Amino acid sequence: MNKEILEALNQLTDKFGIAVDWSNQNALPYLRDLMGRLVRYEIITSVAWLIVGALFVLSAIWWLKFIKYARKKYEDIGGSNDWDVAATVAAFAMFIVVLLGIIIVLCQIGDIIQCVVLPEGVILEYIKGVTAS
Repeated sequence: MNKEILEALNQLTDKFGIAVDWSNQNALPYLRDLMGRLVRYEIITSVAWLIVGALFVLSAIWWLKFIKYARKKYEDIGGSNDWDVAATVAAFAMFIVVLLGIIIVLCQIGDIIQCVVLPEGVILEYIKGVTAS
C-alpha cells in the first residue's frame, strides 16, 4: 500500500486516539474494501453533479431559444424597449448559467478521470481533508 496513505491513516487514527497495526491481516482487507467504496462514492457523486451540470446547460439553452423566440414575436407586434432590456438581462443570466454548467461538467469529468486513473490520490485527499478539520 502507498506509504503516504499509511502515514495519513496513522495521523487520522492518532487524531481519534486509535492504534491500528496496518500490517494486521484483518485490517488490510477491510481498509482495501473501504478505499474501494470511497472511490465508488466519489465516482457516483461526480456522475450526479455531471448530470446537474448538463441539465443546467440544456435548460439554459432552451430558455435562450425561448427568449429569442419571444423577443422576435414581441418585436413583430411593435413591442417597447422595456421588453428588450428584460430579454437582454434574461439572456445574460442564461449565458452565466450555461458557463456555470460547463464548469461543473468539466470539473466532474476531471474528478472521474482522477478516480479511474489514480484512486490513491482521491483517498489521500479525503484523508487529508478529514485530518485537517
